[in-house]
Amino acid sequence: MAIIRNCSLLVLFFAFALTTNAQNLSYSCPKDTVLGCGNACMSIKATFPDIKSLASDYIVTNVSSSNQCRPYVDPGGPGPSANIVDDDVYSQIINIGFNFVFYGRTYNKLLISPNGVICFDLSRVGSFAHYATTAGNLPNTAYDRAIIMGLYHDMDIRETISPNRKIKYNMIGTAPNRKFVVSFYKMPLFYNGNGCNVFFENTHQMIIHESSGIVEVHVVSRQACT
Repeated sequence: MAIIRNCSLLVLFFAFALTTNAQNLSYSCPKDTVLGCGNACMSIKATFPDIKSLASDYIVTNVSSSNQCRPYVDPGGPGPSANIVDDDVYSQIINIGFNFVFYGRTYNKLLISPNGVICFDLSRVGSFAHYATTAGNLPNTAYDRAIIMGLYHDMDIRETISPNRKIKYNMIGTAPNRKFVVSFYKMPLFYNGNGCNVFFENTHQMIIHESSGIVEVHVVSRQACT
């Protein structure tokens, strides 16, 4: 699949009820509206349905055409480091800051893989994190449990060819609409003898939303190497 800069994927997770086709939700994010000095204030009200009650699984929607407000957080900006120093190893346990419902279970902590994955199975802390599709096509039980494979590919935090590389996270917003953002910034690919580590324009994010269960994947840039 060809991936261009600043494209985004929106994954909507709907839990607890039967699958339904009534899932056509839209979000608009217009720019600022300027009111003249002689205009009175105006109130804007909006009501959103409890989308978790609409279905029992995710649907995938491309939101590249409506990404005016993205990224929510600069992927290269400040934020706590995931403190990953080894290749293909999950981070230590990280607090999300709110409860997130994922396939019927509620989580408030997660792990980050340097290969573009977040994992809610805390038993995997500090252990091996998959880096390739050798386990077979998805879905496949050979992979770890309770994972979100955002932009899943073989990156290596140890490669010093990209001095500004980072894996970090941010929690933004106010309850009950907070967002937890995991950012991979200028990450080099794993070097396997064919020079893949010179490709380090790999910048992307995963965002999980409080209350709604929405998962977003933002792709700023991604490079491929055989």
